[in-house]
Amino acid sequence: MNGDDKKLIKHTDHLVAFMVSIIRKWRVTQALRLGQYPAIRENGLAATGFDVCTDTLFYSVIHDLDALMFDEGRRTPSLRTSLQILDRPGVEARFRARFLSSAACDGGSQTQDGSEFDNTMQRLRAEIPAVIDGGDATACRRARDRYTAHFWLQDDGCDYKRLDLQHFGLSLDTPNRLIKRLRPRIDDLCLVTQRDAHAWDTYAQQSEQISDELATELGGQAGFMPDIEEMKPQIEAIVRELANRGREPGVSQQGNKAGINIVRADD
Repeated sequence: MNGDDKKLIKHTDHLVAFMVSIIRKWRVTQALRLGQYPAIRENGLAATGFDVCTDTLFYSVIHDLDALMFDEGRRTPSLRTSLQILDRPGVEARFRARFLSSAACDGGSQTQDGSEFDNTMQRLRAEIPAVIDGGDATACRRARDRYTAHFWLQDDGCDYKRLDLQHFGLSLDTPNRLIKRLRPRIDDLCLVTQRDAHAWDTYAQQSEQISDELATELGGQAGFMPDIEEMKPQIEAIVRELANRGREPGVSQQGNKAGINIVRADD
């Protein structure tokens, strides 16, 4: 056995662990759905959003493989070489045996798990060359990051928790990221008509109304985003900022639909 073969084979265990994580990522996607709010914002139905999510999550697998197998010193194989590793005699069989052994510990069906593994390997072989040729690994990661921020887990009897999401590489929003993403909607709610509102409403009361509306719109996603309570100080700061700019309240299509009346007022 020559030195190059030894160098490649010593990474096999890393690849086995990686392949196991791939299949488990796919298992998680079966419980994932897009919330209605971001799905509608992307001009699609929730089912369409789910399709996009599963696709972008798969592309993240390719990016992860690239990150795992590449370094500038070429002490580890590149993405192109890692594809060659997958095709070496005996490598896939070892992956498969190790995966089925690991999956059995989770109580899975060996037939179903084997089929799942084979399908994923087939798709990897088809997709990796396209990513190599097109140089799309970075674009795939951006697409994945864009959509995984909106994931929420549907209750189907599986007890997935926040740590599980982090383990599977799915993004969780921080308060600052979420505020930035929702800023147009927050501005809209801040500027809703002052009809039927009280002149003595405070900034805190206004931010409370906005927070309640956002919590309703985010719905099932809320469990996998920062608690609305964490965001209230930032929402109140936005209310103050808009008031200090001297902007007059306006009525928008979203605001009318929401039916919430919020006015500028001093504490």
